[in-house]
Amino acid sequence: MTDQIIEVDENGKVHGNDLEHALASALNCFSAENPSNTPDWILAQFLLGCLAAWNTGVQQRETWYGRDARPLAITLPPQAPQEG
Repeated sequence: MTDQIIEVDENGKVHGNDLEHALASALNCFSAENPSNTPDWILAQFLLGCLAAWNTGVQQRETWYGRDARPLAITLPPQAPQEG
């Protein structure tokens, strides 16, 4: 995998490194997969696919308006460990 947050492999499977795992865990924690009876990891991949499509659409829009379509590199400071 590359340094990208979202990647689609040669088989069309969407991967999101730690984001994929975090989404699956959050979906499972809140039982959000229950109404559709779909495994949390499938829903996590679906959401990553939606995010990838959104990012592509935003880049196409920026190109259409003649603006720089390159994504911004945003670096977040490390978070302090949570207690409890």
